[in-house]
Amino acid sequence: DLAFTTDHWDPSISPSVAAFVVLRDEHAERCVIVGNTHFQSRWWAAAVKAHQMLAFKATAVALRDEFPECPVVLCGDYNTRPILPGYAMMIKDEERINDDAFWDELARSEAEILKKGETKELLRVSSADWSALRKQCAAMPPARNQMPIEGRISHKTHKFHGLLDHIFTIPAKDGTELVYQHNPEYDLPTEEQLWYIPDREEGSDHVPVIAEFKFVKRQE
Repeated sequence: DLAFTTDHWDPSISPSVAAFVVLRDEHAERCVIVGNTHFQSRWWAAAVKAHQMLAFKATAVALRDEFPECPVVLCGDYNTRPILPGYAMMIKDEERINDDAFWDELARSEAEILKKGETKELLRVSSADWSALRKQCAAMPPARNQMPIEGRISHKTHKFHGLLDHIFTIPAKDGTELVYQHNPEYDLPTEEQLWYIPDREEGSDHVPVIAEFKFVKRQE
């Protein structure tokens, strides 16, 4: 049973694409909402990627309301390192998102984007309402990145390297969670382990991110 839906995704927010699918295993009587996306690659566009991250997460949360028995998996090339504001919004880093300076910096970042004259390509709104987005961020549940990320990278070229690809999870409204099952075979490489890509073995400048999860129903 494969049900596609994009009703909640607002393409006016960003030219990037997001795809969502609800996968249901009728025999095991369980399901999962999966979202996948690819954010802007420009390193200076922190405000754009933060806006995209909130929109992506909000879409998943809206779908979770429709399918309350389904946990959520959000994956893709976010072009966002853990130190950037979009990542803090996704995991709901309380220390950062409750700091006024965090949101002031996003507003300044957006102002720099507007000066560059690339608004139409990067952010199809004249100006983000960061006060409203802050409230939206506070109202949404946190997403978790359960994979080992310390010292790991998913992208390495001669210009840049870092961890840009992530898999986040959000529990279902009925308490069902996806619990990460560590498999060393799927560990992301360290900088020393990964040569510059793409090369003869890797056709992309990103390595695949793979994870195994176990369905766990939390008791109320």
